[in-house]
Amino acid sequence: MRWLGKLGWVLVALTLVGAEAVADTPQVSYRYLDGGYQKMTGDLGPDGFFLRGSYGFHERFYVAGGVDQLEKSGVKQQVMSLGGGMVMPVDSRTDVYGELRLVRAKITVKMPWIGSVSDSDSGFQVEAGGRMMLSPQWEARAFLRYMDVGDADETFIGGQGVYRLHEQFALHAGASRLMDASEFLFELGGRFNF
Repeated sequence: MRWLGKLGWVLVALTLVGAEAVADTPQVSYRYLDGGYQKMTGDLGPDGFFLRGSYGFHERFYVAGGVDQLEKSGVKQQVMSLGGGMVMPVDSRTDVYGELRLVRAKITVKMPWIGSVSDSDSGFQVEAGGRMMLSPQWEARAFLRYMDVGDADETFIGGQGVYRLHEQFALHAGASRLMDASEFLFELGGRFNF
């Protein structure tokens, strides 16, 4: 029976420490710049880079944009996007968000002795998701994204984990699945919060 009393004191101590950690947990930030490496699975298995950013100009609204580029075997796909979003806080550590972006996609194919042939088209992207600060260092994000460009459309479901090294610097990793093609896109990068 003595162990039950000790266990009670341990639980009280853990609760107090946990409550303090939750109180110290920062809110989700919408002012950042991300960059890194990405790799897609599948037949071609292209890889490349991404550079994305977000600027929260109000507690509920932000602008966002980015450039993603994948390349393999002389085929390069570049997607540029610019738009805005709305944040709806669930509690002090969790937000749900929705955003709409204009998208410009370009595909370039390099052919021997001929040169490069390219085609580009415009469209839109809609995304809904949630972001949560799990602790002062860890943030989690889940999202559902639909992109419609020209005659092509894609639906993605994905997640991302962010580990804060410092108030301004973080590392992140993510994965998303292209629902129509059953392929995955993996990302690894860094974040600068401002």
